[in-house]
Amino acid sequence: MLETELGCRPFAAPLPCGGRFTLTLNETEAGVLASFLVIFVGVASLSGWNIVRFSLHQFRATDKLHDGLHHQAQAILRNSAGLVQALHLLFQIGSAWRTRIGFARVARRLAGIFLAAFLFLSARHVGSSQAGTIYAKNRLEAAMVYQRKCYADGADITAPECGNYAQPRIPILVEDDVCPFADPGLCLTTNTVPMRLSVMMDSNLDLGVNAVPEDRVRYKRAARCSPIQNNQVMLDGANNTLFMYGPMPFFQGGQEHTFSYPASLRTFDNYRVAGTFYDSAGVPYGYTEWLANNTIIGTSTDHNITASILFLATNGVVNIVPSSDPVFGDNVLANPVQVLACIEEHEICNPTLPPPTSCKRFTPYDDHVTICDRLGMNPRQNATALRIMLNSIGSDIGSIVPLATGDVVAAGRTVFQGKQYETLAADHWREEVKRWFGMAVYLAQADAVESSTPQTDARLLGYFSPIVNPNFVRDCRSQRYSNAAGVRNFDFLAIVVVFAVGASVILIATLIEPIAAALRRARGADQDRMLAWVFDSTLQLQRLAYGAAGVGSWQPGVKEVPTSDEKFWPVIDLKEVAMAESRQDLVSGYS
Repeated sequence: MLETELGCRPFAAPLPCGGRFTLTLNETEAGVLASFLVIFVGVASLSGWNIVRFSLHQFRATDKLHDGLHHQAQAILRNSAGLVQALHLLFQIGSAWRTRIGFARVARRLAGIFLAAFLFLSARHVGSSQAGTIYAKNRLEAAMVYQRKCYADGADITAPECGNYAQPRIPILVEDDVCPFADPGLCLTTNTVPMRLSVMMDSNLDLGVNAVPEDRVRYKRAARCSPIQNNQVMLDGANNTLFMYGPMPFFQGGQEHTFSYPASLRTFDNYRVAGTFYDSAGVPYGYTEWLANNTIIGTSTDHNITASILFLATNGVVNIVPSSDPVFGDNVLANPVQVLACIEEHEICNPTLPPPTSCKRFTPYDDHVTICDRLGMNPRQNATALRIMLNSIGSDIGSIVPLATGDVVAAGRTVFQGKQYETLAADHWREEVKRWFGMAVYLAQADAVESSTPQTDARLLGYFSPIVNPNFVRDCRSQRYSNAAGVRNFDFLAIVVVFAVGASVILIATLIEPIAAALRRARGADQDRMLAWVFDSTLQLQRLAYGAAGVGSWQPGVKEVPTSDEKFWPVIDLKEVAMAESRQDLVSGYS
């Protein structure tokens, strides 16, 4: 099996009810809020640094004798307007003093301040045990919304909501089909025929993985679906209807029936849907809950079969306008549960090979590496193909529909108090299957982007693994996306302009002082301006104060960082200074 570090999302656990409180704003209001948050975070960050520098200053303030490095660091802590300025000045004094007392002593003396600054910059994250199910819920809700806005008949694919991916909508071919199951008599054929949905995705054109033609792959996907006879049933002792389309050996300890419909739901006033999937490759590992019986897949030894089965309970819903649809029709009281089944097909293709050897069937839980090897893919193709194949896990109709919440059955949106007010066509079930298949195609688009986007939510890190294989890293860096969840898009030209202007400003700010000083020295004029600039600096003001207290031998005295040969600087009796100033104030008051 795959030995790289690509992760996949778990979809085994049922989704929780409920959700999150959400503040929904239009773009103007969101911009105002974002601006406020930026200002607020800036103020909060500055306040946090004020706390840190005050604490450090007070901790280091003692009545012991200290050298100039200590006192200058204290002055910086007291006067710095922010963390960046403080670090800049600390590096300056460290560089100046290392020639006098040595690099090791400077590093040792300033290590505590730099450590505190590092801790101030570090952030911690809090996890949540519900994050995985919330993520799965949000993922499928996004699939329903995108399908409705971008894949539904008549959808406006030029809308902003459809502009997230390389293609707003990948064309889906819908055809009539023959019964795809091992028992041809299993399909219902009254007023309907089975259907086949298929889609071909090019890794570059449709999924947005930038690559030259020889490095691209293709992903084929199909679903052959039909309503089936619901005559494989029996009743248990509690009058619950058991549907016997194959056992569920890995579901909650194992059960012989596929689905149990409780009699109490007959009075429920809307549709409900349950279902599961079968993956032939996953059976030996317990990755599939359902073992489809021989009416669905027969006794085939093919290890590339995926099947889905859905139990749609119409419960007590009554159609206001009669319908002959085999799933949503009028035979409600006699058969409150109708069964839909699909045989699903996945193929990965190497377009550089001639047909029919260019494609191989696979299932989501198959040995993907071996399949890619058989297609003779190059390393770049291999990385793209493996990413697509891994992303197919959890995307079968039998996985999507039961876990989706809300209006996963579109007909349920027009039900009120147990009555269906919409006129349902005789083949409405096809519209529902088209919708679910569209959700699956959307997930292929979305997962191509999401699997290449760094996960920053700390609560979800347990569901993702870092990518370490160089070919996978290169493949992910080639992903195109626009307005995808969790990312923001920027105009590349604007970025270049910002960097160019910013670099120019930084360069000017760095060179303006030495260039101005050199020009003034060359002209022999305005020297007082440069001296005023030097002596107005914080450390020069401190030098003047300690010079008055008897500290001498300043070398050099008019540079940015003055140093002294004095081993110890005197402790200035600040109380005496304060009392002297108070006495002076009193004298001034009486004069």
